[in-house]
Amino acid sequence: MVAIVMVCHKGDLELKTAFLIHTLRKYLKGNFRIYLGIPDEGRYTMPPSFEFLAYCKCFNIHIYNFNNPFLESKEQLLKGDLISNKIYALIHPFEEETVLFLDSDIALLKDIDIAKIVGDTLTLALKPAGHAHVRNWELMYKAANLPMPVKKVLASVGQAEMPPYFNSGVMVFRKDFLGKFMETWVHYFLWLSDMDGKLSTEFPLFHRDQISLSLAICACDADYSILDELYNFPIRGKKIHKKSPPCLVHYHNTYSVYFEKLLEKEFLEFIKLHPFIMDSAGPLWKSLFEGSIIKRKSAVFIEYVRFNKYRLKRFLKTLKYRLFH
Repeated sequence: MVAIVMVCHKGDLELKTAFLIHTLRKYLKGNFRIYLGIPDEGRYTMPPSFEFLAYCKCFNIHIYNFNNPFLESKEQLLKGDLISNKIYALIHPFEEETVLFLDSDIALLKDIDIAKIVGDTLTLALKPAGHAHVRNWELMYKAANLPMPVKKVLASVGQAEMPPYFNSGVMVFRKDFLGKFMETWVHYFLWLSDMDGKLSTEFPLFHRDQISLSLAICACDADYSILDELYNFPIRGKKIHKKSPPCLVHYHNTYSVYFEKLLEKEFLEFIKLHPFIMDSAGPLWKSLFEGSIIKRKSAVFIEYVRFNKYRLKRFLKTLKYRLFH
């Protein structure tokens, strides 16, 4: 039996999580139980809508609440702080021997047995991140009082060689390993969050969960295994092959759903079956999937400008780093 775990609170996560549940019910085979972790109501998170919770209960999703003391202690929310919810959601006494965590912006695109995804994982299995988000790995590990890992992995999109650094959107854990591991992961996440600028120029705050995950793997000397890209396919970095689509796709944002026709087809089928879910959708979802042609074209143009501005900024940062290091 495998525990499939996801996290949701009020906002766009409702739509994404409901879509994920829809694709899991449609395509996933085997012996599994779906868990939905909901953070306790606080300053920064509110419970999902009644309609969404009713949707989950209709499909026998096991709902549980968890506490996130990190968010409770925050006076001001910073970029990436909410991602801490996934860490605290995994501190739960799951009964199953294997735990599969999925970000809400994941979707399943074809039939597969869950045994193929989790494989024979002994500790944990993850896919390397698409890009190396840390500028100076040696400085990072030195500051954490950890040895620089000898073993390297290859970034799945940028193809850069880096220490064991993984995307945290799809993670497979053995239950007995997970219990011991979470304390270390929390420790390094809090450590990175409390650096007060000492290391903040070396990494983007948004990716603290993944960087602290790598530090925890090193500290625990974890014998991890590499998860095939078919089970965490980075749509923003690669195109889907129509004749041989991946199983689990990581779409990250609304535009990826809109531009990838295979994913768009699944999403349109989903909202046709469950139209209520668009009531809680943000303005961008509504513009792209319910708006007029003018609204859709306008939204696409704005994204084109924004994305190319982001690409240029990332290129200039990389160039500056290479010139001065």
